[in-house]
This record gives sequence, C-alpha cells and structure tokens, in this order.
Amino acid sequence: MASEQERLLQLRQMALRLRSAELRIQLSQEAQALRAPLALADQGRQWLQWLRARPAWTLGGAAGLLALVTGLRPRRFMRWTGRGLKVWRWVVRLRGFMRAG
Repeated sequence: MASEQERLLQLRQMALRLRSAELRIQLSQEAQALRAPLALADQGRQWLQWLRARPAWTLGGAAGLLALVTGLRPRRFMRWTGRGLKVWRWVVRLRGFMRAG
C-alpha cells in the first residue's frame, strides 16, 4: 500500500510530465516561425562557401561591379584587370612558397 506521500509524488510527477509535453508542443510551434529565417541563413552560408571556393570568380565579379559603378572605361578596366591578375598570381605563388617552407 502506497503512502499518502508516495501518491502525492506520483501526482506531482504526472503533472510535471504533462507540463513538459505542453512545453515541447509550444516550443515546436514557436520554432516554426524560425524556419524561414534559418533557411535563408543556410542559403547565405552556402553562397559564401561557394564564393570562398572560387576566389577568382569573386574578385572578377567585384572588379566588374566596381568598373560598372565607377564608369571605368574598357581600356583602363582591362589594364587594371591585368595588373590585378599579376598580383593575384604573385599571391598564389607566395602562398605556395609559404606552405612549402
């Protein structure tokens, strides 16, 4: 035969289980509101990873956008692109040298 105290503990345990289930349901419902922003953040993170894996595309796109915004003439743009490419090659070689040493 269970004592009165054990019955009270069992009731308290059942009440806590019910409250826990209610809170899980509430959390699940509130988390639905975060799905869209988190999905957008995931897409942004994937986009950044793509850019990091292709630095030449990133730099080329940035240079083209800069030329477009500043109104740089084609001949001048090509001259600066060539200089940028030389610097880029130099940096790549330097990185290889630093890793090898």
